[in-house]
Amino acid sequence: MAMKMTSMERILTAATHKEPDVVPSIPLIVNAAARVTNIPLEVYAKDGKKRAEAQIAARTKYGTDGVASGVDLCHEAEAMGSKIRFPQDNIPSVEKHFIQEKKDIEKLKIPNPEKDARMPAMLECLNILSKHYGVKKLFPGYEGDCPIIGVFVGPFSMAGQLRGLERLLSDMKRDPEWVKELLEITTEAGLVYGRAQCQAGACVMVTLEPMAEAQILSTAQWDEFVQPYLEKYSKMVGEEGAVWLPYMAGDSTPILERFVQAGAPALGVDWFVDLVEAKRRVGDDLLIFGNVKPLTLLYGTVEEVVEETKECIRKAGKGGGFVTSSGCEIPPDSPPENIKAMIDTSHKTAYPLKL
Repeated sequence: MAMKMTSMERILTAATHKEPDVVPSIPLIVNAAARVTNIPLEVYAKDGKKRAEAQIAARTKYGTDGVASGVDLCHEAEAMGSKIRFPQDNIPSVEKHFIQEKKDIEKLKIPNPEKDARMPAMLECLNILSKHYGVKKLFPGYEGDCPIIGVFVGPFSMAGQLRGLERLLSDMKRDPEWVKELLEITTEAGLVYGRAQCQAGACVMVTLEPMAEAQILSTAQWDEFVQPYLEKYSKMVGEEGAVWLPYMAGDSTPILERFVQAGAPALGVDWFVDLVEAKRRVGDDLLIFGNVKPLTLLYGTVEEVVEETKECIRKAGKGGGFVTSSGCEIPPDSPPENIKAMIDTSHKTAYPLKL
């Protein structure tokens, strides 16, 4: 029997496409962590200390191989002027977009992560998590036993949170150069925020680009309005000594190879993606995270979660290079026994696989 690994060792082994002791598991336990410490989602969204406490409690309860500081898709847009709605016990969203007229682009400022909106709370959360788990950097010479995950929104989705997706899509056709000017600004805002998170203790940086999914943009539009800007994210995260992990909503199959071209060492895929196809196409280049259905975790039985987790492992686990995860964020009200079943099933599945 292989020697038991720490979470960090497990992830690093899988990342080098070798087989760790068991299948690693990092589901997207984001707002669901608030349920562990019984705090309202509004508090989780605004209070970095409470958020860190909830993530630590969630890892203790479920045994996940990583902790995350993310909350919602509004951090950067809020800091740049969009008005945010904060329900007491639901996920924040944009109430009013900052760019109502195209000339409003002139008023945009790159936010200061140390001062603006909820960015300081994000850095506080990461600092607490980093100190708690003793993580200094991922590689080389990593310390600590648990990856700390920061989160920043991709340039295109950030633009959508400032302008509104429908208007942004219209602008792409009517005035593509204006859109690219906006994307240069949102890219710089993301780079500043992402760099601050790395320096606060994040050793993995997740990028969320839900507004750029394949059901919204064509491959040609992706190549023009998304790829060049994400490549800048990839470069910055690597320079900070962290790992860049784009996590794509929807069916990202048409653009899987684009992430290899962008220099990503890892990729999270939604439940729409066939893991067999993903592993075949990019499995030698990327550490794949995926992709138990969030609705199964929310509404399914424990037995259904176990079987779906096993099926993901059967499809993509052989040879390492795979981490079980949820295909998008776990709904906050998912039964705790379902979340634990996914992680326990992974950790009970030892290499070499016998499924």
